[in-house]
Amino acid sequence: MRRDLSDWYDQATPSSRHSVSGHGGMNPADRRQMPHPRPSPQSNQGQSEPRQDSRQSPRREDAPNSDRSESEYENHHIYGKGSALCFSADQTRGKGAYTVRIEGASSNGPRDFNWSDKISLQFTIKELPFILAVLMGWIPKVQFVAHGPNNDKGVSLEVQDGPKIFVKVWQKDRGMRSVPVPQAEVFLVVDLFLKQMMKNSPHLTSDTILAMCKSVTRGHNSA
Repeated sequence: MRRDLSDWYDQATPSSRHSVSGHGGMNPADRRQMPHPRPSPQSNQGQSEPRQDSRQSPRREDAPNSDRSESEYENHHIYGKGSALCFSADQTRGKGAYTVRIEGASSNGPRDFNWSDKISLQFTIKELPFILAVLMGWIPKVQFVAHGPNNDKGVSLEVQDGPKIFVKVWQKDRGMRSVPVPQAEVFLVVDLFLKQMMKNSPHLTSDTILAMCKSVTRGHNSA
């Protein structure tokens, strides 16, 4: 839904507006009225295409809003020995609420993951506080099932010694993708979740959202 770059056009800088090269004794007022020359079709030859991170999962085809800004496609990858995870900024269909999508890919070899066969699901708005609570260490674990159009996907997060958060995402008949998220990576994932939650509640501060999440999830046990 994740998610492209807007076109940018060159604009005259203050120094270029004062340049008289190529215009002889033309006065400044006449020069300002002259149209800027258009670049020739060959002017971009030799320029390289924007580089892409080969580790990132391909863009989702089910993105509900194709003209969203680049910042709304913020994501964070975590790589394990047998699987990799990607947490991405996302939006729900219909109301367009801000949430997070998790995608899991199996490994084909060292630093090579099969994103074309990924398992992905979108967290509901009501699930976000509980995911954040596990990431913050306020509750030990959480599990959500019955995701996807066929209700056959699930995800779980559990605090383990290390410290680390062990994350699993699965789908019936397609197996499981599991990755331990080290503490050094947890901050970036928490930051992503908190940013999305603040977009849904712009009248609240980040401290208020964290306090509310801690309160509503207190004493929760995994389903």
